[in-house]
Amino acid sequence: MTGKLMLTAGMLALLTTVFGAPSTPANATPARKNSSVSRNAEKDELAKIQELELMHREFIARIQKKRMELLKTNPKLAKMYLELLKVSRELAVELDSDPEIQELNEARYELERKLNKLRKRQQQRKK
Repeated sequence: MTGKLMLTAGMLALLTTVFGAPSTPANATPARKNSSVSRNAEKDELAKIQELELMHREFIARIQKKRMELLKTNPKLAKMYLELLKVSRELAVELDSDPEIQELNEARYELERKLNKLRKRQQQRKK
């Protein structure tokens, strides 16, 4: 069960990274760059953003750690987690049994084989 739990923590980290809040708002107006004062203010703001982003990542890590602890120590949550894994596997089997999905997967595997072959050849040339 531990290996599967670690995978879930990794997936949570990935999802957080991919779908996390943007570091700057989409409607933010660009700062003026004609004076050293505005440049210093911009640097200060960027430093503050970096500090807050670091704090955010630390909170996410703490939340993930606590979730893992709960899954390991709380029998009800552990049972729910195992049921979720079972249903997820069943769903994957059903989805992958569709003929069109099978064709798409086979085409993807062929593409991966070609890519791996070319990457291997490229790495051998670099040596």
